[in-house]
Amino acid sequence: LAGTYQRVGSRDGRPMYRHQTLSSAIFWSAKAERWCMGDESLEAGSNTGKRLYTAAEEPVRRGEPPLRGWGLPDTESGVLDAAIFVEALEGHKIDSKEALDKLAGVIAQAHDFVGW
Repeated sequence: LAGTYQRVGSRDGRPMYRHQTLSSAIFWSAKAERWCMGDESLEAGSNTGKRLYTAAEEPVRRGEPPLRGWGLPDTESGVLDAAIFVEALEGHKIDSKEALDKLAGVIAQAHDFVGW
């Protein structure tokens, strides 16, 4: 996604930019209240495209995409909302409290192992 982006208009009251050769755009999402970088299907307000990176607005650059702080949304990096995880466990007749307690123990051991 690196390269040159040119301003091509606006979205949600902020400038929108399109990559010169890739089908990628940088735009403000009022719904997410974040800057987004993703494929062009997102630019028309569709939620069918993939939002690859997001970043919070930098106060000193109000109205322009931030220079730093870009990252993957939780859903793209494999992080699930706890409610979804619990629902899946219970849907398979697994005691969610017991499973979450065991998972917390595994995570604690991993943190100890790598020194977090």
